[in-house]
Amino acid sequence: MSERNSISQKCASTANALGHGIADWLRERHLDFEAGIRYRTPAGRLYAYLWWLGLILIQVCLALIIIDGLQRYIRAMHELSRGEKYLAEKDFATAEACFDAGLRLYPYSVAPYQYEGQLLITRYFAGDSPNIFAESSSGYHFAAMPDREQALRDGIAFLDVAIQLEGQRTLPLIIRKQGDKISDAYYWRGRGHLQLGQYEQGLSDFSNTIRMQPEHAQAYLYRGLCNFALRKLDAANIDFEQAIRLAPGLHAVLAEEMPFQKSSPDLERAVTGLTRQIISLQRDRSKQRELILLYAARGDAYVLKREFDAAFADYSRCLETGGNATEINNRIALLHKLAGR
Repeated sequence: MSERNSISQKCASTANALGHGIADWLRERHLDFEAGIRYRTPAGRLYAYLWWLGLILIQVCLALIIIDGLQRYIRAMHELSRGEKYLAEKDFATAEACFDAGLRLYPYSVAPYQYEGQLLITRYFAGDSPNIFAESSSGYHFAAMPDREQALRDGIAFLDVAIQLEGQRTLPLIIRKQGDKISDAYYWRGRGHLQLGQYEQGLSDFSNTIRMQPEHAQAYLYRGLCNFALRKLDAANIDFEQAIRLAPGLHAVLAEEMPFQKSSPDLERAVTGLTRQIISLQRDRSKQRELILLYAARGDAYVLKREFDAAFADYSRCLETGGNATEINNRIALLHKLAGR
């Protein structure tokens, strides 16, 4: 017999003996318990009483924990309902207090985090859209906050938690999901990212909103703003077309919402550099393709600077030189929207 087989047999026999030892101990304890009940010996009775007392205490503790959890959940949902009612009435201070109470009572629900985040971001945009459920200019002005940007970041943090909880698949009967309402969390988090200049994150959030609510006009508008800030002007124009088709009234506020960069040093350097390259290629007939790209790039820069006449002139030169008519016409259509023509 080899040494390896001998070691294996010793291990198996040791494990077998250990298993029998544990089984024998459990059997003895069970026999002691049965003997105490059957023969009513003092030690057996004490053992039995302690056994059942321990089981009863465990069951009572579990019942109390479950009852307390249910009560906290019910009270939290009541506070949430009150907060939604006060929010609809534009009583933001009371609504925020209700949401805070709901979070303290039951921090495992999606809705309080979502509404708390939306409320903070709404307070940041106090003069623009005080109601988180509908974009409207009601003239309501909330009191100035001591640190508006921090409130914006806090709102984004609350919405991050809400979206993470909504995505979890654990405890589906305990965590209150939001379903289609989570699209509002994406929308308002996108508004926060856009305001902070985080255009890629905003673009992703607005795309998620549109995926859940294809008729969300404001999501198209603000996704177009993100595309515009990222210099994706054709994509921006398509989004603006869809937004205006769904809500024609958005046409009037389009130019006001645009993240123009009129004083950006980078744009000034870009325009200067593109102008030099255009001058150097204007007389070279073999460089027409490169010249078209330069005109289009300089036109885009002029759009970001809100110099619409200069941008229109560059786009017109692109068409005259043989540029892609579809792309250039999309840019010209965007100019008309921004200039109100």
